[in-house]
Amino acid sequence: MSEHYHRPAEVAGGLRLHLNENTAGCSPRVLEALRTLTASDIGAYPSYEGARRDCAAYFGVALDHVLLCNGLDEGLMALALMCLRPVAGGGVRLRRAAPRQGQSRGPQRGTRVGED
Repeated sequence: MSEHYHRPAEVAGGLRLHLNENTAGCSPRVLEALRTLTASDIGAYPSYEGARRDCAAYFGVALDHVLLCNGLDEGLMALALMCLRPVAGGGVRLRRAAPRQGQSRGPQRGTRVGED
C-alpha cells in the first residue's frame, strides 16, 4: 500500500468526536488500570472468544448473539450487511422495522439498493 496515513486537520477550539476525543479525559480508575499494563499486555488484542463468552454471560444472551468488532466502521458494516436480503432476479433489499409512532412510514416493502 503506497498511501500513508494523514492525521485529520486540527480543529481550533473544537473536539474531533469521530476520534473519541473528550474534555473530561479518563476516569481515575481507568488511569490506575492503564498504569498496571505492560508493553506485552497492550501489544495485541485479547482472545475474542474469551471476550465473547464474558459479554454473553454479562448480558445473559447466547454466545451466538454476540459479535465483537474492531471499531465503529466494522460494526456498522456488519449491521448493514445483516439488514440486507437478496431479491429474486438480483439485487438486495434493505430490511427495516415497522415505523414507530411519529416516524415517517417511507417505503414499506424495502428499498432496492443494488444489483449483483
